[in-house]
Amino acid sequence: MNEREERAREAARHLADAVNEMGFDVDVFADELLRQHRTLQQTAFGAFLAGVGRWAALPPSHFDARNEFTVEQSRKIVEALGQYNLKVPFI
Repeated sequence: MNEREERAREAARHLADAVNEMGFDVDVFADELLRQHRTLQQTAFGAFLAGVGRWAALPPSHFDARNEFTVEQSRKIVEALGQYNLKVPFI
């Protein structure tokens, strides 16, 4: 695994740890993200869309009631955007 892959994995683990806390404030998280540089906002949105694409593609054996809403909504997003519109331009 190269350094970029490890950094991406570490970032995902940190985010998972943060949202795993009771009372994680999604609004404060979103507000803080919107205070970041606009290119970073674009890159973060690209990461979120990549997750949406992966959730949308999950087979039934890989989700249950705990993340069913996420999978179903991700499928609607992909349907609305089209799978080729899940990548954002880097500007």
